[in-house]
Amino acid sequence: MAVKDSLMQPQRGRALSEILAAKGAAVAPTAEGFAPRRRFLSSEPYCTLELAAEEYASRGEHSRAIEEFSRAIPVSPFWAAPYIHWKRGDSYSALGRYEDAIADYEVPHCDDVCKDDEARRRWRLVTLLQESQQPERAIRALRELIDYCTSRIECRDGRYFYDRALARAGLKEYNKALDDCGFALEAGARPGTINELRAAILADSAL
Repeated sequence: MAVKDSLMQPQRGRALSEILAAKGAAVAPTAEGFAPRRRFLSSEPYCTLELAAEEYASRGEHSRAIEEFSRAIPVSPFWAAPYIHWKRGDSYSALGRYEDAIADYEVPHCDDVCKDDEARRRWRLVTLLQESQQPERAIRALRELIDYCTSRIECRDGRYFYDRALARAGLKEYNKALDDCGFALEAGARPGTINELRAAILADSAL
């Protein structure tokens, strides 16, 4: 009953297109984030190269950033390499080199990488495919994202239901998306977040 009550009054917020865009946006490195990371990262060569690349990227020097990321990848441990690929992909996309960016974001996570990061990788890949005017590949990537979320649902984590709902809404599978909103709440997702998504889905389905 509590789930139904929490869905009775959808809160108007961002449009569905805005939620989708935010989900797949690049995470830009900032200078403020470097100092604390230096204290915790080791002095291994890949860490030094990765931080240098991020500093270049934060200043918009993406060609230099790509060079440093490319130097870091071969000497990085297997669990760190995917992250560096993804960061290099963002620098490629900033330069309009979408196929190179897509290739980097097609590098999957390894078992030691946080599963949340794998979901973010998939969202970013969808966005890059859309930005590069490849709608059919973007649709396939969305369906693969749905399959990934479905494979994680036994965790009973509301985030996977939320991501599946958003992906289904992106494919205009509105009824399934609304069902997933309810499942997300049952699995502990924040009501405000789900209500915003539900309102966006209802508004988009009415267009």
